[in-house]
Amino acid sequence: MLEGVTLEDQFPPLTPTELVRIERLLNERFDYPSIPAELKRFLQQHNGCLLSPAKEDLGEVGIQVSVPFLEYAPVAGIFGVWQPRFDGQTPLHREWPELFASNENSKENFNVLPDRMMSFAYEHRDSGSVYAISVAERDYGTVYFYYDQHMYSIFGRQRSIDSIGCCYYNQKIRSILESHGTSDDHIDAWEVGGEFDLDCILDEPFDLTDECVFDLGRAMFVQVAPSFDEFMNRLETFD
Repeated sequence: MLEGVTLEDQFPPLTPTELVRIERLLNERFDYPSIPAELKRFLQQHNGCLLSPAKEDLGEVGIQVSVPFLEYAPVAGIFGVWQPRFDGQTPLHREWPELFASNENSKENFNVLPDRMMSFAYEHRDSGSVYAISVAERDYGTVYFYYDQHMYSIFGRQRSIDSIGCCYYNQKIRSILESHGTSDDHIDAWEVGGEFDLDCILDEPFDLTDECVFDLGRAMFVQVAPSFDEFMNRLETFD
């Protein structure tokens, strides 16, 4: 499937009936209207997986990221969905991250995911960095990378300042506001000490347009592929 990459399944493939039920549960729990068709096809072939280099000396599987603080981001695996019928079957990897648990953690516990953005893959099992796919009409199926903000504060922010002279995310938020015609007074009011508090902006958006609020909701996400299939095609091994 992927040259130089080994794919190890997590759970048995999902049936079309199970996918219908899973989509309904995702809608009820997280307001996700539907799973993109490419990801559904994958779940019917590989219900979650671990990704690793085919050769031990190749390092790790990852994808190139266009940001000034990372050359690439690792991709450890795709989330699977546990089903009761799997009980007693082997081999199964229940200890690997699972789709519902990830979205509960990222959306409900830590408020990382914006509306209609579903996490589907992970950087490392214990990392706060995730890959998410949009299920919103405007950018449906687009794949994004969310870099753990604690790690960014330790490593990425200074790398960004050294590279482009400012914090990447602050620059991105300012660019979004300016591109939607936000007044300088409002931008200056939100920028305190050279920093933007995105939650503060979204809590009191003044007269921002819906399109601006949508883009701001994705300000902490970096687009890495236009679709799930293209995301998988762009995976490669890094030393």
